[in-house]
Amino acid sequence: MRVLIATAGGIVLARYLTLSAVITWVTVGAFLLVILLCILIADRYSGPGTGLLGPGKTLLAVLFQGLFACMGFMMGREGAVEPVPETLIRGRICDEVTAGERSYHSRLDRVFYRSGRYWVNLEGCVQVYFQREARCRELKPGDCIRAFGELSLYEDPANPFEFDYAAYQRGMGVHHRLYLDSTAWVPAGICAGQGWEIMSKRLRHDLVEKFDRNIEGRDERAILCALLLGYRAELPEDVRMHFIRSGSMHILAVSGLHVGILYLIPAFLIGRIRSSVAARLAATLLLLVLLWSYALLTGLSPSVVRAVTMCSIHRAAMLMGRRTGIFHVLSLTAFIMVLARPAIIFMTGFQLSFAAVAGIAGLHRPLFALLPVKGWLVRRAWQLVTVSLAAQLATAPLSIYYFHQFSPVSVLSSMAVIPLATVILFVGLAFIVLSTLGLYPLSWMLEWLTAGLAWVTRLAGRIPGGFVEHINLLPVQVLLLYLALILVCLFLRCRRILLLQGLMVTAACLLGVSCIWEYRARSQVGFYVFAIPRETAISFIRGKEHFMYRTGRVREDSLQVPSNLRNFCARHKLDAPVFLPCQGQEERPDIQHHYLNLKGIELLVVHFRGCRILILRRWPETSQVPVPGWQTDVLVLVDQAHCNPETLINVFRPGRIIVDGSCYPGVHAAMASACAEHEVPFHSTEKGGFYTN
Repeated sequence: MRVLIATAGGIVLARYLTLSAVITWVTVGAFLLVILLCILIADRYSGPGTGLLGPGKTLLAVLFQGLFACMGFMMGREGAVEPVPETLIRGRICDEVTAGERSYHSRLDRVFYRSGRYWVNLEGCVQVYFQREARCRELKPGDCIRAFGELSLYEDPANPFEFDYAAYQRGMGVHHRLYLDSTAWVPAGICAGQGWEIMSKRLRHDLVEKFDRNIEGRDERAILCALLLGYRAELPEDVRMHFIRSGSMHILAVSGLHVGILYLIPAFLIGRIRSSVAARLAATLLLLVLLWSYALLTGLSPSVVRAVTMCSIHRAAMLMGRRTGIFHVLSLTAFIMVLARPAIIFMTGFQLSFAAVAGIAGLHRPLFALLPVKGWLVRRAWQLVTVSLAAQLATAPLSIYYFHQFSPVSVLSSMAVIPLATVILFVGLAFIVLSTLGLYPLSWMLEWLTAGLAWVTRLAGRIPGGFVEHINLLPVQVLLLYLALILVCLFLRCRRILLLQGLMVTAACLLGVSCIWEYRARSQVGFYVFAIPRETAISFIRGKEHFMYRTGRVREDSLQVPSNLRNFCARHKLDAPVFLPCQGQEERPDIQHHYLNLKGIELLVVHFRGCRILILRRWPETSQVPVPGWQTDVLVLVDQAHCNPETLINVFRPGRIIVDGSCYPGVHAAMASACAEHEVPFHSTEKGGFYTN
């Protein structure tokens, strides 16, 4: 555990701190030299103060921790990745081809691109987007394509607190993206030497098609594919929301719960085998074959591989007669996965999965002992409640931080959902085995059980107060909540007054941070022009009041907060926005503004913080209509404001000009040139990201 914490700390530090490789290697060399000196001194001057088993071991442990932190720092460093201009490309489909809103998308590995006369191997994977057409549905994992296109990079977040999709993709091993229309690619057959991952993905694809043929209900079919195989691409949005509101979404994310269900019953039976070591070894091997076979059915999902690896380590330790502390097994599994892919520690699924297992290991027994119950059925029901409550408490801070929602009703819904999911899992595996023989006697039972599961989640999701959303936490609050949870767990075990005092101090710190955050939210004032491609989003913030102007090439969500800005609104604790008037809307008196739409002129003048901000959407150069207020502090051009830059500067005499993402690149370039000539401060959200004042 100590090694894992130090290594993970180094990886996190590498993301936020840039140091040269020379400094890192010099630090590693210094740690090794000091460790060697400590060992020599301890060997030469043995005694109670210098021996490796005496108080001196603390220094040696700290030095080793620093060494592993340096190792993590070197592992977490990301090398420079360059885009590849348009050229010939060949690669292999390594994931299912999924239908999106406007395209099909998948991933490519074994990617080569043409550079001169040579084919160059590209490091990492490529996210590929196909134009929607029928032949995309025929692509399967393992198929190869030849294409002509540009391998571009993901952009860093351009808005405050925006989700870092580029870092998320890098954590998945994806560094480039590729857009292909219908004429830019052709299939190139199936690659040789597919490997275990491709074989498992093709197997899952075939099983999904088998469910499509034998399960009639659309919702039931989608739930079965998600619950058994981890394939959620076809899950309807209304079904997804029912599972989210009931706190049962983890049932559809194939993970440690499913592996634990498959592991516990056979492991219990193996524990009863006392005839010979050979019999226990054979039974253990059979169990591991079962678990890894299930991992293949799910396409070697990272969460399933993580859980199966942990179970394999646990069984190996049991077989060798070694201690099997759950935290040691958990730490070893996490350390192995971090060594394989350092950026995995930033993934939400990785964090939630290990938090849930750690919560069950640390909180289940103390919670179960709080209420003495009698009777086998009552004890099993109480055990199920405490397991669900322990997992819920352990994952609640992370869930609130990432998703801004919490489902208290999940403690009750789990009493019905988990038993149903257990039955569906075993019946589904039996269905898969029998289907290989051409037999489908269990399809009606699967559909009936899945319909019952959907009904339970729909009913639980409608319980008043069972689902809470729009709640927010700061990173420091998440850490304080986990510290409080650890102190509660320790206090329930050993009942020390010092732990209770630490818990009170933690609660006081948590209250202080919340008060400071609330004070800052109530006193904030700001003007923001956000960087969103093809759209306009301009915010005026006064305390928790939020006034927003939206236009551009938006679809039907012009009166909603863009998804890029939801974390921003949550972090600033803003109320629901009041949208300032644009075409066809009435004015609101909450903020001083004037909207003009006359003879082709369309603009909005806002007086905010003593500044006159003019948002110009339409202004024909031939128009002779007078514009209210010529002198402008900030002029924002939005939605292809066609006008001559020279005339614009002479008429409005702006103190600063901003061009947002709804304008074409030519508008940005023309205004930048004119502002440089007239010495007017200029900001382009296309290149400089969001603007704030």
